[in-house]
Amino acid sequence: MSTVTPSRAEAFYWATIMVSQTLGTAFGDLLANTGDLLDKPLTDGGLALSRIPASAVLAAVMIALVLAVPQRAGRHPG
Repeated sequence: MSTVTPSRAEAFYWATIMVSQTLGTAFGDLLANTGDLLDKPLTDGGLALSRIPASAVLAAVMIALVLAVPQRAGRHPG
């Protein structure tokens, strides 16, 4: 069994953050170019909403999900 030194753990942390941020940005750019469902025109398969109604729909979905998912306190060691 090997131990992880703090500098190795920190290097792993930053490498993970950099890779995940890069992949997340690339995936978001891919979806933004091809999958903008709320404000694409109806002829392109979207819902043709303007910015304010699209933002309202997203806010409503987020609020509904927060309210629908049960919130429970986690166990704390000690």
